[in-house]
Amino acid sequence: MRLNTEGQETELGTATVQASLPHPRWLLFVKDNALLADYRDTDGRRTGSDQPLVLDVGTTPDGRGLFVASPDLVLHAGSAERPRRLTWLDMGGAVLGAVADAGDYWQLRASPDDRNLAVTAREPLLRSLDVLNVPVEDTSPAVRLTTSVAADSDGVWSPDGRQLAFRSMKRGRPEILVTPAAITPVANGSDSATAVNVAGEAPTDWYGSDILIQQRGKGGFDLVRVHTRTGDTTPVANGPFNETDGRWSPDGRWIAYVSDEPGRPDVYVHGDRGDRQRVSLAGGTHPRWTRDGRALLFLRGTTLMRADLNAAAGRFEAPHPLFDAPGIRDFDVAHRSDRIVALLPVRADPVEQVSVVLNWRSLLRTPNRERQR
Repeated sequence: MRLNTEGQETELGTATVQASLPHPRWLLFVKDNALLADYRDTDGRRTGSDQPLVLDVGTTPDGRGLFVASPDLVLHAGSAERPRRLTWLDMGGAVLGAVADAGDYWQLRASPDDRNLAVTAREPLLRSLDVLNVPVEDTSPAVRLTTSVAADSDGVWSPDGRQLAFRSMKRGRPEILVTPAAITPVANGSDSATAVNVAGEAPTDWYGSDILIQQRGKGGFDLVRVHTRTGDTTPVANGPFNETDGRWSPDGRWIAYVSDEPGRPDVYVHGDRGDRQRVSLAGGTHPRWTRDGRALLFLRGTTLMRADLNAAAGRFEAPHPLFDAPGIRDFDVAHRSDRIVALLPVRADPVEQVSVVLNWRSLLRTPNRERQR
């Protein structure tokens, strides 16, 4: 953790997730599922030891603690296991079957031949994220393609299905690695991966010899295409907003992505001639192309939406709902059939209990008996 005051950074300590400074003298952060409080002087220097305020505070996979605080109030929630199942659906939302056993799955991507799924899963013991190769049709077990203690996620298949690009944090900063996607275990896991020769946060798609990546820019996340052999980069969407989750259409003519330009996430498309269209007007995330490239599917909350492409006009028609999928976390569209594979809860998500701590500073010791203000 670092505190930035008037351009000067101060090292504060180590935390599992992000920290909060709800009061000028108190720093709250989560470490090992405990919400700790740390007293600081006016320069941000530590003057006491960490004090436990709340136990069993949950965290999200992207490193956020399940708490929010003001100078007098703390709201917090505990960890909750929500197992998901890899579920095949038809375009009307009817369940066609399931793949493998249920697990703590967060992302998925179907291979080009639909025979395997690249799945980001949380390791039950270490609680770290790894990328798995899950076979769809046979009884072979899933293969863990990454084994780093740090988070590995965002698996993206190469066009021939032989390699997988993914986001790795094993060196303490995000980098994009490429590993063989063989269904047989690879020695040393992600240690056999090679780095893509460009700085980036995460890969989002792979078409031909180019990988589409998210990269930090001046205004937030940008989308950039990178040539895998030369490392040459071409900007795709680099406005003063966050542009994420880019996906090529099957013919490579369009790139769909999410932008928060309207003040909330919405789906846009970028054409190969430089034209840009806004597809959703009331919110949208997770853009995914149908296998024929004639429509774009995306999520609005838990509702799967569809926007059809009017090829003659070169424009997308107004999106309409396909079906609702309560608890859906991620989905992908099959490449060789009109099916959808989704991460759906094994059972309906339970109502989470949120606890309140009033006047939380009165529960803590102030160094030198200094009166709290």
